[in-house]
Amino acid sequence: MTSTVRFPQADAEEASAGLEAAARKEWMKERTPRVGWAELLRRTFDFDVFACVRCGGRLKALAQMKGASRGAGDSGAPGLAHGM
Repeated sequence: MTSTVRFPQADAEEASAGLEAAARKEWMKERTPRVGWAELLRRTFDFDVFACVRCGGRLKALAQMKGASRGAGDSGAPGLAHGM
């Protein structure tokens, strides 16, 4: 007959791991909402991407590109759109 020997240290480690997991899960619930890219640029570099350089008015975003695929015409990497 084989018996399993349990050490108090192992029990304490398992308990602390469970508490850490519960704390992470609770933190994820209380996380603040994501901030848009324009707001991040404004906060970080004090640069407003929606401010018109010519008149100082407000610009609008017309479209949003989604996905990781890059077309031949977009400027994903320097030179690609120009055949370099």
